[in-house]
Amino acid sequence: MNQFANVYKFSPFYALWQLPGITISEISINDHEVILKAKIKSHYATCPICGKKSKRIHSVYYRNLQDLPISMNSVKIKLQTRKFYCCNAKCHRKIFSEQLSPYFFPYSRRMTRVNDHITKLSLEISARKSSYISKLMNFPVSPSTCLRLVYRCNIPSHRDVRHIGIDDWAYRKGHSYGTIVVDRETGKAIDLIKSRDNIDIISWLREHPNIESVTRDRASCYSKSVYLTHPQALQIADRFHIVKNYSDYIYKIVQKLLPEFKRLDNRQVAFPLDEKLKNGIQRITDLAMHGCKIPNQKQNIVLKAKELYREGHSKNEVAKILNMNIRTAIKYIENATNQINTGRISQNNYSSFLNDIIAGYCNDEKLSVVYRKIKKKGFNGCQRALSVRFGEIFKAGKKRNGDFAIKKLRCNCLPQTISPRKLTIYLTNRGYPKILSSSEIYSFKQIRDMNSKVQKLWDLSHEFRSVFEEKSVLKLKDWICHVGKSSFRELKGFVKGLISDLAAVTAAVKYDCNNGLTEGNVNRLKNIKRQMYGRANHALLRRKVVLSNTG
Repeated sequence: MNQFANVYKFSPFYALWQLPGITISEISINDHEVILKAKIKSHYATCPICGKKSKRIHSVYYRNLQDLPISMNSVKIKLQTRKFYCCNAKCHRKIFSEQLSPYFFPYSRRMTRVNDHITKLSLEISARKSSYISKLMNFPVSPSTCLRLVYRCNIPSHRDVRHIGIDDWAYRKGHSYGTIVVDRETGKAIDLIKSRDNIDIISWLREHPNIESVTRDRASCYSKSVYLTHPQALQIADRFHIVKNYSDYIYKIVQKLLPEFKRLDNRQVAFPLDEKLKNGIQRITDLAMHGCKIPNQKQNIVLKAKELYREGHSKNEVAKILNMNIRTAIKYIENATNQINTGRISQNNYSSFLNDIIAGYCNDEKLSVVYRKIKKKGFNGCQRALSVRFGEIFKAGKKRNGDFAIKKLRCNCLPQTISPRKLTIYLTNRGYPKILSSSEIYSFKQIRDMNSKVQKLWDLSHEFRSVFEEKSVLKLKDWICHVGKSSFRELKGFVKGLISDLAAVTAAVKYDCNNGLTEGNVNRLKNIKRQMYGRANHALLRRKVVLSNTG
């Protein structure tokens, strides 16, 4: 036994030798499986019903117990267990088995520490994944066993909790909701309530008499429940929800003001006439007045076709060599001059539309746009002819002033579509320079200068932000008065809601407490709920949210 003691001294089942009353008689290793034969050393056992000791042995049998693995080898314990007669004539249990309850329980097939490991694993991940990992670790269990072990866990009461955060979460969005309660001192969820009805919340709050402060959103069900059960507790409205609600009301006002915003009229853009632009205009004028010059590449193809034909190749062979149509090859070979148009004279009068073509080039328009414009004015040619004659010049011009022209046209020439959501961000969010582009900020500033109502919203929003930045209750009261004197009916409704919950809103201004920890636990709850693959009933979900450390 000493040699086995040295080998397995640091193994998980070495603790068996340290258990009172248990001794190991034999150790064997077969096919990645360690088998321990053990027995209980005690000469008597205690009846689990009457508690009387007995030494009368009825029979002996072996219990097979799964233990934690060692070096990825599974460990099984064959425990010799005795049955005893109960000596108490008044006890209805006549025969009982000896037990060692802290380490294994009646009818159990696993050691208690194995169950503890499976339970901790199942609380953090789904039952299917926990079952898969247990098989890899050589103490396999089924997903249903993982769920049963989680159901056995007891949830602590936390009756001494003092500072809580409360918020709702959705079983099924838009249909059924529950409530999560978070201890703000530890940052962990302490309970899940099955609904967000006043009756259920009030009953939970009455079981926790030591609550001193509650952070929440502005839902009336929570404010009324806390006031009825703990009138002395400090209620703090969440600043994020206050600002979000204010932003929603501003969005409604902006939507109604959209028809009043003046759109910028179309106007000409004066582009700087640099040297490249002048050269481009001059080339367009020459091509329109005097015709198109033959590109060198095309002229070389004509010369090559004639040269191949003089060398003795047939016209079909010349067409195959130069990868062209036979008719084109014949046209090039039989042409007396080295020109591409082979004597064809252009019937298109480009000089009549010269001003439109130059204007399109200066404004950096596409050649297709220029073609449609001059087509309406009587141009008889095709877009291909226009592209052959002026295509290269327009491409060069686009490289020159493309970005500048497009930005100029979008900002100054084209009618602008105003996004009410972006304008709301500009009015309510102090970090709007990081969200909006410079052109949008410039446009919104113009709108603010032209529209007095938008300017008034800007001033009210700036004052509203300063209330929370300076933590000034006096500024909050002044802001409420200024909204009351304004013409915005929606904001007056928002202020009416603030006044009905003024104590919690004032606490939100004065204190740094918020409901961020609760919102984070709601996100964690959603991840856990998605892991459970349709098995997310309240009892199981409650244990996994409250008892898990990570989720």
